[in-house]
Order: sequence, then C-alpha cells, then structure tokens
Amino acid sequence: MLDLLIRNAALPDGRQNMSIAVQGGRIAEVTEGLNAPAHETVDAGGLLLSPPFVDAHFHLDSALSYGQ
Repeated sequence: MLDLLIRNAALPDGRQNMSIAVQGGRIAEVTEGLNAPAHETVDAGGLLLSPPFVDAHFHLDSALSYGQ
C-alpha cells in the first residue's frame, strides 16, 4: 500500500491527468491515471504539481552580523 497517491495533476512539462505515487517519503512512480490503494489520496483537480522552488542564495556576512 502506498503512503500517498496524488491523482489528476498537471506537470510542468505539460502532461495532464498524472498520478504520483509516494512510498517511504520518495516518489515511487509517476504515470497517467494510476489507481492503487494508498493511506492518503489527494485529487489535485488538474492543478499544477511541481517541485518546491528553493533559493539557496544567502549572504552569510549579513546572517552572522544580524544584518548590521
């Protein structure tokens, strides 16, 4: 049984009606229309599903001096 199944998602590359299966905190499968048992199922309703946007840029000089 999957931990999480996200169904009916749009992906950044343009694919629609995609299902993302998550097991053990990792993406196990990305395929169209997957129907599998899961502890939690989320219907994305056709909304865009993308990786988080992370900006790893920071200024250590400002962080260590509290901006002064």
